[in-house]
Amino acid sequence: MDSPDLDQRLIRKAEGAIQKRTSRLTVVVERCTNDFNYSAILRTVEALGIQHVWIVDPPVQETVVEHDLTSTKKNTTTTTTASLKRSTGQVIKAAAPEEIEQRKTHHLFAQRAAEWLSVREFQTTTECIDELKATGHTIWATDLSQEAVCLTRDALGGNSHTSSSSSRSEQPSLLPEKLAIVFGTEAVGCTHEMLSRADQRVYLPLHGFADSLNLSVATALVVQQLFHLDPTLLGAMSEEERSHLRHQWFSKLATQRLLSSKDKKRQKRLAVQLQLLEHIRDQQTSGKSLQPEQLAKLNEYDTIKQEAHDLETFLTEKAQQAVKELVKNPPAPLSDMRRADEHRACYVGKKTKSRQGGQWDNMPATTGYNTTAHSHTNSSSDYFRGLAGVESHNEHGAAAAAANTTTTTTNNNKSSQ
Repeated sequence: MDSPDLDQRLIRKAEGAIQKRTSRLTVVVERCTNDFNYSAILRTVEALGIQHVWIVDPPVQETVVEHDLTSTKKNTTTTTTASLKRSTGQVIKAAAPEEIEQRKTHHLFAQRAAEWLSVREFQTTTECIDELKATGHTIWATDLSQEAVCLTRDALGGNSHTSSSSSRSEQPSLLPEKLAIVFGTEAVGCTHEMLSRADQRVYLPLHGFADSLNLSVATALVVQQLFHLDPTLLGAMSEEERSHLRHQWFSKLATQRLLSSKDKKRQKRLAVQLQLLEHIRDQQTSGKSLQPEQLAKLNEYDTIKQEAHDLETFLTEKAQQAVKELVKNPPAPLSDMRRADEHRACYVGKKTKSRQGGQWDNMPATTGYNTTAHSHTNSSSDYFRGLAGVESHNEHGAAAAAANTTTTTTNNNKSSQ
């Protein structure tokens, strides 16, 4: 169980998630049109142990917050003239600043969930179905019609399947060895093509006057119901795929913690500068005349790009060095994924917190417990930096190493000219 004194806690938590991941069940979201639902679906299925999510148009980033990147002033931020778009590309003209900020935060949560998911996107339903069948999936489409089969043991009793997973249980599996469960749009559900080509239509048993649910809620309940119907789904993943996830996830966790706070700010600044310069380059390519200061900035492009590239290369190499042995011999996983109270945090804005007054005082999520000061183990950053050979508590360690690489590269380029 998680605690402030637990060593290798992040790696143990990641290993706990990997051990419970399933590849037998793929969630397919067909043309979801509400970005809040989409974000909630990603977060929910990740939390339940799903690894593979397939998306049919619209694409992953349904709501796009655009910013004006034309300013050439130093230290400028990219937060002017923000606009909010729906998945159809339509600008939401009446979107208030608060709504834009809320949706940005909502998408941030979805992006965090997607970091730990394998997401595939398809432009059409036909492409998605063809690939599902080519990869051996049985397709179940959620449907409210009377042709659908109820997702209960009794109703599915005639659909017993023989699978490698069911051999570990006393009864044959009610679910196929490789199942794709499909959810359609909020308004009309799955498309006619999906319903007609699916191997079976299914619905969730409901017992009230309401015969339909919010899409994200329905997804959560259906997926959880499938896990109840076939407990062997949990952790049904090949060791080869687990090893791949370890390498991917452990490296990502290390990369996020190798840089000091100063280096992280520098990394973000480089990314913003590159985005701005690429925007100016696009303007130049399109034939638009540029201001002298914009042309002067373009002269910095190669240097900034090289600096960002060297920092990214440095992080990748050091992260792989840090987790090499952990991937081969992972520590014992956490069996309980709940955070210790000391590690809980309140993921809301400062204004929301301030509006609560004293109502949130002395609650675990708002206490701000200093785990480093009270723990007998090193921080996660110190742990990964130690494995990578990056000096801990050195605000210039990673940046200096990457900067040396940049300097060497620049000097070599000059010598070769």
